[in-house]
Amino acid sequence: MQPTAHALLFTATFLLPRVVCSPFSPARTDTLSMLNGNFSSLWPKISNTTNSPSDTNSLRTECSGEHFGLNPVISDCLCARDHISPDFVQHMWGVRHTGLPDTFFPLPYRIMGNRGLCFFQALLIGEDTRTARASLNQIRQAADKLIFDCATGEQSQGGIALNIGGDNQLAVALGTYEPTVQCRGVFGPEWTSCRDILGDMPAYKTEMVFGPRGAPGVQQPLPLRIESSDDKCLLQIFSTGSLDSSRWYRMWEAMTAVFSMCIRGRRGGVFWGIGDLGSLFLTVKPQNPVTLPGGGSASNAQS
Repeated sequence: MQPTAHALLFTATFLLPRVVCSPFSPARTDTLSMLNGNFSSLWPKISNTTNSPSDTNSLRTECSGEHFGLNPVISDCLCARDHISPDFVQHMWGVRHTGLPDTFFPLPYRIMGNRGLCFFQALLIGEDTRTARASLNQIRQAADKLIFDCATGEQSQGGIALNIGGDNQLAVALGTYEPTVQCRGVFGPEWTSCRDILGDMPAYKTEMVFGPRGAPGVQQPLPLRIESSDDKCLLQIFSTGSLDSSRWYRMWEAMTAVFSMCIRGRRGGVFWGIGDLGSLFLTVKPQNPVTLPGGGSASNAQS
């Protein structure tokens, strides 16, 4: 995966008016009180049977609180929108780890606000669709329309936008999320290396058993380390000691939340309570921690 592609996906160049995104800084007790929060659902398959590339390219939205969440925090949705680069180049999109060239942008792709409460996610349309073509600015425009039509509508809710891009094979969803994140530690300029992990880590939706290495029935042994290609950012997944069922997709969601809420603000982070039993957690920190004045390690500093 090209580093430049990851930079385009997860860093915006602000050429248009934008809101001021509030940084995420919860108290420790606030973080621990959210351990039972809901994860976003694995959405139903999306089809666009009424439209084809030859039909009108008029952007349309469908709002659904049942599938995409109710009462999104509009300020965080606006913040997420402003993290999408207004880049007009038509890019190719495809599911990661399916043999597509490195020039394709990897799906799933999600941009969250700094508080991790609202996000926009690009999705392929139809069971047989393998690739799509769209610019980041078209995704940004879809985000604007979703905020206007669904989040600020008569019933505040999430939704999905269709007829996006050069071939109408990409959709954009506005969804809600309840993260269980604690930011801690300090990142230097190496924070940008975490985009490499976010863009290339597994995101499979198959359910599997995570747990301590060597335990009977474990399909994914823990602890597990994933390092960026330049060895500057480190993702680690742990178990509190018991077996638990989850998906790599949930790990990717958690990493996306930590990146959005902590790493973009130059901090490391922890996501707690992953899995059916909530016994899994992940941490993200610099591989080579910054040394603080007095000799302390930035990755060990507490919030």
